[in-house]
Amino acid sequence: MDGTGYRARSRWSRTFNSLLAMAPGVFLEPKNGNAGVGAVQVAGSSGAENAFYVDGAEVSDLRRGSLRESNAIPFEFVQEIQVKSGGFEAEFGGATGGVINVATRSGTNEYHGSLGVSYTGSGLNSPDRPFYQRSPLNANLADFFQPKEDDYSIWAPSATFGGPILKDRVHFFTAYSPDLEHSTRVIPYASGTRTFEQDRKRHFSLARIDVSPSSKLQFNASYLWSPAKRNGSLPNRDIRIAAPSNDQSIQGGYVPAQTATAGLNWTPSSKFVFSARYGYKYQNDKDGNYGVPFAPFTTYQTASSAAGLPVPVPGGTGFSTVSTTLTTQFDVTTRHNVYLDATYVAGAHTFKAGYALNRVANEVSIDFSDGRFLMYWGDAFSRGSFQSVRGTYGYYTWEDGVRNSGAVNSRNQSVYLQDTWRAGRRLTFNVGVRMENEFLPPFKAEVNGVKVANPVSFGWGDKVAPRLGMAWDMKGDGTWKLS
Repeated sequence: MDGTGYRARSRWSRTFNSLLAMAPGVFLEPKNGNAGVGAVQVAGSSGAENAFYVDGAEVSDLRRGSLRESNAIPFEFVQEIQVKSGGFEAEFGGATGGVINVATRSGTNEYHGSLGVSYTGSGLNSPDRPFYQRSPLNANLADFFQPKEDDYSIWAPSATFGGPILKDRVHFFTAYSPDLEHSTRVIPYASGTRTFEQDRKRHFSLARIDVSPSSKLQFNASYLWSPAKRNGSLPNRDIRIAAPSNDQSIQGGYVPAQTATAGLNWTPSSKFVFSARYGYKYQNDKDGNYGVPFAPFTTYQTASSAAGLPVPVPGGTGFSTVSTTLTTQFDVTTRHNVYLDATYVAGAHTFKAGYALNRVANEVSIDFSDGRFLMYWGDAFSRGSFQSVRGTYGYYTWEDGVRNSGAVNSRNQSVYLQDTWRAGRRLTFNVGVRMENEFLPPFKAEVNGVKVANPVSFGWGDKVAPRLGMAWDMKGDGTWKLS
């Protein structure tokens, strides 16, 4: 779908992924909380079984395969959306559902710009629907809960500008569109009414340049900056749950995110095309590290009252001195992609061969800011040669704080050969073969001096995937497809 088609249907949403359901065999699953901005179900496959591309470079989430909010770009940035499903070409791997590619806008020989703003809020939407939950007073009972609606507003201004730097040779396009959300939650606790506020800001900024030194050579590069910041936290809306004891207004976090792409196309003749593309994606998922107390974190694994002990701070099982000190110092995921392709056109047949390198990495540090004490009041310690050992009041363990720490990366490679045969105006066959070489590394390279093997490893001969697909455009307009 090109820009003319989707902009006519964009009144009810601002990001391109909301339009994917217009493609045959595509359904949206907005309640899938583990799929970024909502799962996209293609041909019956789950949201994690798709592959998402921006300007030809993959941006799928490393852990779940979904589309993250940082790459769900606004309509103002998009020139064309392409959805491939049902027997797609061998050049695309890692997707049993669909392949979604988004092309960003580029400049033209004329200067064009736009200004706009979108708004939604609690006054324009219906209240939240009631739902069943476990009763906070008795976990064995079901509870039909009607939450009180928050007072919220979401503003989304936008600005675009593009045009020629050198007519017919060099063009540019720039755009900026932030999402500004403010929420107020008023909860009438038995101890008194309290008001909580939260601000969320997501930046979307795009810069793209297209260079054509000659009719046979084209180059393009784009950069997307899409970080998010949250100030404040909103507690549970159920008044039967105790009010938080810590300051919610200082909580929040910052999630840096950016994506860069570059592509080079050389067309020596009307039958040959050679292309090279590079993509880079970076995201640091450290939201939630604002306002975390820097103090020893003590939790009671057994109740002090049950042992009748003279402890300075009595409490039951699960009691803690502070809410938590678990902090994500950093959780960086990166993706480097390199694609090399050669295409030959022979009548109704389009032959294509290529190589791809996908380097993915994760560097993470999640720990308790000043360690954690686990108190076992009145209990005895038993492990190995130590049996029933206890102090006067029981025993405790201390954790140095590290919960998850490490840095790993893998290099996954693939080669493919394919033929796309247009047997008619509406009928297309895809025939090809794809081979891959990939591995999944362990987070710990050694355990007790013994090297840990890769949990998953496939050589070139282990993943040979023949491809045979057919697609029939039943009406000729792309709305009905048999594949």
